[in-house]
Amino acid sequence: MQVRIDGKDVLMRLDPGEEMISTISSWAKENKVRSAVISGLGAARDVRLGYFDLNDGKYIEIPVSRHVEIVSLDGSIALLDGEPHLHIHVTVSSSGGGTIAGHLFQAVISITAELHLTILGEPIKRVKDPSTGILLWDLS
Repeated sequence: MQVRIDGKDVLMRLDPGEEMISTISSWAKENKVRSAVISGLGAARDVRLGYFDLNDGKYIEIPVSRHVEIVSLDGSIALLDGEPHLHIHVTVSSSGGGTIAGHLFQAVISITAELHLTILGEPIKRVKDPSTGILLWDLS
């Protein structure tokens, strides 16, 4: 991983073999980043996506074992129980040009990931919504 910090902006390059969620989470914890917004692109393998099924009240995982391009990545870091917690959604494409998208659980970098984080001045907290069970921003 390479990181360049310019004020509130962080440019981060992840390298082959690094797992995206754990790498960003570790970096945020080590650097005391409480809240940020994230965008990016790249290429990965062993991706696990998902969507939240309101009827069952849980995420349904979608494994994507082939090499994919990360066409779009958007998300945030917010505090959950005092620790940085990532919430990222991605759209990925494969050799045929088809795409699949969803909540990102895992992605192992195959070539690179180029990420832009904007660190927020005030922390955002995540709280469990009692009606859905999903973790939502608490902006109060």
